[in-house]
Amino acid sequence: MNNNKDKISITKGKVKKIIGYCRVSTDNQKDERTIEIQERALSEYAKANKYDLVEIFKDEGVSGGLENRPALVELFDYIEGHKDIYGVLIYKLDIFYTLCRLLFQNGTKSGIVRL
Repeated sequence: MNNNKDKISITKGKVKKIIGYCRVSTDNQKDERTIEIQERALSEYAKANKYDLVEIFKDEGVSGGLENRPALVELFDYIEGHKDIYGVLIYKLDIFYTLCRLLFQNGTKSGIVRL
């Protein structure tokens, strides 16, 4: 049986590797365990769509630019060192905007997948 999910995540029998990024910007969100909700959603999405979620990077209680987001810096470094990464999985559109802006500023060509 051939379905669209197989076409999206598997190329020639090989599962595509992705990484995830979660972020909360306030201590209140941190206390509400929002980061765990995001992390669980990313894991469930990857599993349901047959992606290999190899790493999740998390910035908790931070906002601002790249210099204030250590996990995002780690994510970019990881992408540079792992050319087999198909894309970045995120939870919310505000994270998508930030990632797009920073990915293009840093010259990264990886894709971004949104839930």
